Amino acid sequence: MSILPLLTNPNETLREKSVLVPIEEITSPETQELIENMIETMHASKGIGLAAPQIGVNKRILIATVEKEDVVLINPELTSKSLRTIITEEGCLSIPGVFGMVKRFRRMNLSAYNRAGEKIEMKLEGMPSVIVQHEMDPLEGILFIDKAETIKNTERL
Repeated sequence: MSILPLLTNPNETLREKSVLVPIEEITSPETQELIENMIETMHASKGIGLAAPQIGVNKRILIATVEKEDVVLINPELTSKSLRTIITEEGCLSIPGVFGMVKRFRRMNLSAYNRAGEKIEMKLEGMPSVIVQHEMDPLEGILFIDKAETIKNTERL
């Protein structure tokens, strides 16, 4: 396993839409190694989530810490969302020192594949919902600063 370098904004790769991972490739040694490296990189960086574009791989894969467990979501799709929202302060490993207040859905349902290639459905609420929504954005070339209502740069303070 390896700790991979993180891309930082501005970087064109962070703004590209990621491609679906073919189901037959999910259990391949290459994809499994990528997942392990993403988990190790996320932990080494003290993050609670990581999307593949942040390490320069434009595939629809993300890792999120949900209830103290690392959850791997491949080809995640939002299937329903609550009308109620929550506003939280967010930061990003690819935008060090910058934080912003972002509005997200309080609850969401999604479908995805796990690292074993099995289709899964998840219902998330509160912070787990926020974390997964935050990590899904880079799969579309979106960063939290694009949605933030306010931004502060702690490196300038």
